[in-house]
Amino acid sequence: MSNMNKTAGILMAVMVGLIYGDLLFSQNTDENLVLNGGFEAYDSCFTGTFDKYMGFPLKHWINVGMSLPEYFNDQYKGCHSKTRFAYGRYVDAFYAEAYKGHGYIGQAPLCLYYKANEARYGNNSLPGYMEPVLGVLKAPLQKDSLYRVSIAILSPKTNSYNVKSISIIFLRDSLISPIGSRSFSEFRNLFMYFQEHPPVSILSFSLLEVIQKRQEWIVYDTIYKAKGGEKYIFLGFYPKFKAEEIEKFKKIAERENKRGIVAERSKILKILLKRYTFYKHPADKTEYPYKTPYLYYDEVSVVSYRKKKEKE
Repeated sequence: MSNMNKTAGILMAVMVGLIYGDLLFSQNTDENLVLNGGFEAYDSCFTGTFDKYMGFPLKHWINVGMSLPEYFNDQYKGCHSKTRFAYGRYVDAFYAEAYKGHGYIGQAPLCLYYKANEARYGNNSLPGYMEPVLGVLKAPLQKDSLYRVSIAILSPKTNSYNVKSISIIFLRDSLISPIGSRSFSEFRNLFMYFQEHPPVSILSFSLLEVIQKRQEWIVYDTIYKAKGGEKYIFLGFYPKFKAEEIEKFKKIAERENKRGIVAERSKILKILLKRYTFYKHPADKTEYPYKTPYLYYDEVSVVSYRKKKEKE
């Protein structure tokens, strides 16, 4: 082999080593800090008791509402019949495949629209009803470190309306009391809880594209500078309210709680209905009667972010 060929071979080997070394480095540093962020791991023989996963069969995710979000997996293998709904787990997801892998979750972020004679088709629960979920991080986030936060969201064909935004909220606590009680079946309770225990950060994403492109997975991502100590992430409806809205909501909630006004008659819900809800599509005629405000989530990710000089 000529000296020129030897030199070229050495350079090529060095380049390959650098490339693969960088790929290996990226794989190590880009590890997803969200446990089970792809929603693939689940309890195949889940019994439905609330002492494990808070009534939710998905591992490392906590149901913090009074009802169950749905878990979909087209490769489900377990104890339960595949022909029925069981403990928040569906086998036959409505009109969608997972963004990646086989599993994803479904959630009613917040129900606002309600007519008694349309309860079966417009909203099979009361206004203010929500199905928030909480994810667990592998380790607390480091103060002032940068992280890339992302989530894939889909709005199914059956949706006729939805909330305008969805949030990923970073928390230092799990929202769960020592005895495991859950009090976030409706928005007013969650709002008051967050006044006493403010979230570390709220990342709010507009759902306009998701609602306009039903049946398409839309990936949202952003760069987040950690405050330090974030250990949980909340998925659901909770926008970055303006200061004047917060003060108004607090006064309303305190007055309504004192008077014993039921949540579905709260003035807060009327304000949310007017300002934070989209009405874009008539629900398609399908074999399924459900037209609730509903979203699917997949591939929730929080990874370390380092700025690199790259040639675009």
